[in-house]
Amino acid sequence: VPSLVELDAFCDRQTAHCTSVRRLLEGVWLCRAASIVDKERFVGPARRKERPFQNAVAVLLSTQVRGVVDRSIDAYDKFFHRFSKEAPMPPEQVMQLSDIDDREDAFLSIGLAV
Repeated sequence: VPSLVELDAFCDRQTAHCTSVRRLLEGVWLCRAASIVDKERFVGPARRKERPFQNAVAVLLSTQVRGVVDRSIDAYDKFFHRFSKEAPMPPEQVMQLSDIDDREDAFLSIGLAV
């Protein structure tokens, strides 16, 4: 029987993961994105287009990061809604189910797929 994860330990793991992702975005990802933009050189009359170009890139990158955050929050929310059934099947009853029986969404199932 797999061990249960205490709520505080789960929250600590999530906080650590959030911190790790934030460091990755602010460090590696931002530096790589900035280096790509820095390679674009504007000379002569085109120089006046440099600031609008940088603003457009900033908006695009911001939108992409926002999309990643939105999808992550949606996935997180859907994951927890799976376990929100008011009267789930008791574990003893679930343990009596065969491998081909349907399981409630209130239980996490792990399987292999090809």
